[in-house]
Amino acid sequence: MSVNSNNCDLVLEQLEAYNDGELALSDRQLVESHIDDCEHCRASHQRLQLLKQTLQINLSEKSPLGLKRKIRQDLRQITQDDNREHYSRIMNWLGIAGGMISVMTLVVWMFVLVPTQQPNPSVSSQIVAAHIRSLQVDHLSDVNSSDQHTVKPWFSGKLGFSPIVHDYSTHGFPLSGGRLGYVDGKNVAAVVYKRRKHVINLFMWPVGQTGLTSKVLFPQSVQHIKGYNLLHWKTASMNYWLISDLNAKELNLFSAMLKLKL
Repeated sequence: MSVNSNNCDLVLEQLEAYNDGELALSDRQLVESHIDDCEHCRASHQRLQLLKQTLQINLSEKSPLGLKRKIRQDLRQITQDDNREHYSRIMNWLGIAGGMISVMTLVVWMFVLVPTQQPNPSVSSQIVAAHIRSLQVDHLSDVNSSDQHTVKPWFSGKLGFSPIVHDYSTHGFPLSGGRLGYVDGKNVAAVVYKRRKHVINLFMWPVGQTGLTSKVLFPQSVQHIKGYNLLHWKTASMNYWLISDLNAKELNLFSAMLKLKL
């Protein structure tokens, strides 16, 4: 079936085949053109990519063929209507799988499929300003180190919380350092990573809510502001903002790595 680049329904039906490299060149070009222009379809595409990456890591090769087929069918349905009903149905199938899928996979499924909540635009602007300022005034880090056991203790006593700090150099995202920041009227931690020549700032601070115990992650589609890509998510206890001029695909991949450590 040929894809009409102006028709979201047709494009969403083709997303899985597009991600698997199964489309003809002409249809692939039309899908690419559409998701470049359509924020909704682009967000669905990004969620499907992240979801498939997670399953490839966590789903055992020995899982029953019927289970794999069922998950594949539901993945296709997700790209079409992306709602809570299918989320619940898929979670039930994953529960049947038992030990074949790790608990971490379930957490990632949750943050991929929970509907997007839009962040405060003023916070987005402050994150962009803080990122640009760190590059312009040559104040990227207060502590320059690729050793997480040096960077994390540096924050001790400087903030009322303990930020996550891990080194991802084996995956091509080396730790570079950390510094203090100020966003949304709060003192925040900024942990700095690199990807080739691209600088990545990870800002984090407590959400200021009490009585919550859930580890559910609330995701955002990629925002693009002043030439920078931003990703925002939160747990019950912490806000996280990721920003870089790195392309959206690689930034999404890095955010998935970060979330697996939460």
